[in-house]
Amino acid sequence: STPGNLDFVSGTVSFTAGSAQVTADSTVNTNGGLASFESASGAGNLTVNAGAGEVRFRTISGLASVFATGNTITLLGNATTTGAQTYNGATTLGGQYQTGGAFTINGAATTTNSTTVTTDGGNARFGAIAGAGTLTINAGAADGRLPLRRANAPPPLTHPAGTPPAATASTAAAGASNAAAAA
Repeated sequence: STPGNLDFVSGTVSFTAGSAQVTADSTVNTNGGLASFESASGAGNLTVNAGAGEVRFRTISGLASVFATGNTITLLGNATTTGAQTYNGATTLGGQYQTGGAFTINGAATTTNSTTVTTDGGNARFGAIAGAGTLTINAGAADGRLPLRRANAPPPLTHPAGTPPAATASTAAAGASNAAAAA
């Protein structure tokens, strides 16, 4: 069980949880160490701050939300939350990601195989996207706009009203494009 806060105030610490049951809003701070979860489930919000360290999740199931910060973040399996999922750092994806809110990666995203992001009422936002896998984005009740551009390309074309045109395809090959999905 992981209720409350685990805040290591001195030194770098590694935190490893086999099965974390998050029953209340919980925070893990590792001061630059590894934060690793085989599985995280429950009804609470989970915040993980590894600073310059690494965050790893194999499975996230039923949490209210996930907010993770690390130099690198690895999502090895599926993640389902009733609210938002936010990842701050270079993030590796390789599964199915379902949110009741927004899905955000503030940093580069790499797909290792076929990846699907589905938001039920929120937007999907990514930094640069690379990798061998495909990326499918289902924006749910959000507006579904997906301006795509290649790395070092000029900004995407915009509609005369100043908003980018809506995407016509829900699947983009991840290897050759730099994508930002936003409202």
